[in-house]
Amino acid sequence: MRSFDAVPSGVRIASFLASVLDSLRLEPGILRLVIADSALVMMPLATTSGRAFCALVCGAKFPDHQSVIIAEVQRADDEAPIAWATVEIEWLEWVLQKRALSTDQTRHIATTDSAGRYKLCGAPAGSTLRSVTWHGADASVVVEMIVPPTGYVIQDFAMGSVEYIAVCSPTL
Repeated sequence: MRSFDAVPSGVRIASFLASVLDSLRLEPGILRLVIADSALVMMPLATTSGRAFCALVCGAKFPDHQSVIIAEVQRADDEAPIAWATVEIEWLEWVLQKRALSTDQTRHIATTDSAGRYKLCGAPAGSTLRSVTWHGADASVVVEMIVPPTGYVIQDFAMGSVEYIAVCSPTL
């Protein structure tokens, strides 16, 4: 526990920084404190659990078996964010039918915001997904990502321009 002496009375705000939060793209909460003369003020600073964060981002009725994917799309050459890029994530789901078991391909699409960030909710936790992103004529490679059972994934993309593609065929 940390204490601070001689803090003037009044309304204050408090927060904290932690490098692990930055790497997870999480922001700590901001706490409003009302400090009276010579009073002891308790200041609980904490973060939510991974599942609680997923529910916060994707909605209160977020199922435990689903995930949230959060990330950025940037240009490969200078790491500038790419606004309004399309991110497509797909996976196979097993479908039980009468006397048969088959697979269905499920696809979710998200669009980056003005800062090149996106979130995508609903992919199955504990699974393997394929993802790709594009903007105009530029595209990323197809990326395979493994979603942990916790359901929280960071998947950044870097896109570059293809300037020239040569198709060669052997001569006979």
